Amino acid sequence: MYPEILHLYGPFSIHSYGLMIALGVITFVWTANRHPLRKKYMSSDALMDLVIMGTFWAVAGGRLLYVLTQWHTLDNWSDLFNVWQGGLSLLGSVLACGIFAPLYLWRHHIPVLPCLDLIGINAPLLQSISRIGCFLAGCCYGRAFHSGWLDAHPTQLYSAALLLMIFFTLRWVYNTKNMHQGQFFALYLIMSNAERFCVDFFRGDQEFYSHSLLGAISIHQWIALTLLCLGLIGFGMARRTTRYGRPL
Repeated sequence: MYPEILHLYGPFSIHSYGLMIALGVITFVWTANRHPLRKKYMSSDALMDLVIMGTFWAVAGGRLLYVLTQWHTLDNWSDLFNVWQGGLSLLGSVLACGIFAPLYLWRHHIPVLPCLDLIGINAPLLQSISRIGCFLAGCCYGRAFHSGWLDAHPTQLYSAALLLMIFFTLRWVYNTKNMHQGQFFALYLIMSNAERFCVDFFRGDQEFYSHSLLGAISIHQWIALTLLCLGLIGFGMARRTTRYGRPL
């Protein structure tokens, strides 16, 4: 693992986790800005403002959920703010952005559902790149797995590969299917949280409910299952919205 790529000075270093998140955000901006939904429904400046503010809320939400579920791993209270050393929950980031994005779009009179679809189509690529950062940092590791050349399940790489597949699948669906507004974001919630729910069974750093009939289900899996169900409900409700039509 390579958690630190370059030491700069004193406590300041370039960490692989933060670098991959930055690369993921840049890639998200590039792919989203070129997408037909962006060109029709929002300006490039509005997208940049959304990404800048959304990044702040993603980091805050990701860190908050990480601290709530992994508080025992922190040596002191100052570690709460050392986000550059890793320690973000992707589910926390998704939750925070899922609350912030529609409010921001509504406040600035930007069509909410098409722009949420734009986010949903491109977010899996950002998450996939971020998972490579998890692998380099050594966090989100898998259970012990003695196969001769692997000591543990590379769950970070499982997630990275599956999220990349989700990204290409959503792009394919957009290019081939006449969907309703809001259904792409709903599909994103369904597919990305199904990925998280399944991969977490191989994780070695899970936090469990101690008193539950389903004690083998981690806290993050409960959250993922809830978001998946919301995605299913949202997909059905979105059938009442306007179809995009072809071509856009």
